[in-house]
This record gives sequence, C-alpha cells and structure tokens, in this order.
Amino acid sequence: MVQILYQIPLYNLHKGEENNRGWQKIVGIFRLWILDEDIELTKHQSELFLKSIMFVWVIMQDNIFTSAYYKHFILVKLASIRTVSPIKALCLSYMHNNRKIKMIVKIQHEKKIMSK
Repeated sequence: MVQILYQIPLYNLHKGEENNRGWQKIVGIFRLWILDEDIELTKHQSELFLKSIMFVWVIMQDNIFTSAYYKHFILVKLASIRTVSPIKALCLSYMHNNRKIKMIVKIQHEKKIMSK
C-alpha cells in the first residue's frame, strides 16, 4: 500500500531520496516512474511484485498466529499430541523388538530343520 501511495509525485514525499539516505531507502520503497536511469521499468515492477508477495505472506502468517484456532491447536491439540508421543515411542520399540524376536525364532526354526 505504501509503495502504491509513494508513486504520487509530491516533493515532500520524495525529499532525501537522491542521496539514498532518506526514509525511502530504510523502508525499501522506490519510484516506478524514474525513466531517465539505466534501470528498466520491468525490474522495478518485478521487485514490487515480490515485495507484495512477501507482504501478503507476512500478513497471512500474522493472521494464522493470532487466530483462535491456532491458539486452540497450541493449547489443546499440541498438548494432547505431546502426551501421546511417549506412548507411541514405546509402541514403536515394541514393534521393532517383536520383529527381531520373530526373525530370531524363524532362524532357529530353520536351523532345527537343517540339522535334522
């Protein structure tokens, strides 16, 4: 939004822009209507497009983190997931141990058959 408003050709708005020390450099906005430089207009448009995508991304993340659903997820769902995770770890270790035991029993059974 600031980038679009900055395109208004007012002297006070663009003061300090020439020496690259103005507020424009700090905020990261620029004029699209400077045509006397060697920089192409398409470069400015692509930078403006990327900045607007980043702005949308930041606003979207802010909306996610301030939503009631996110707070509910963090406080309720994530807490329940954390309480279940040790139980899942035990289940996985039991499954791994059961596979090892089955493989050992199978090998012992095959040895008995071969020794007969």
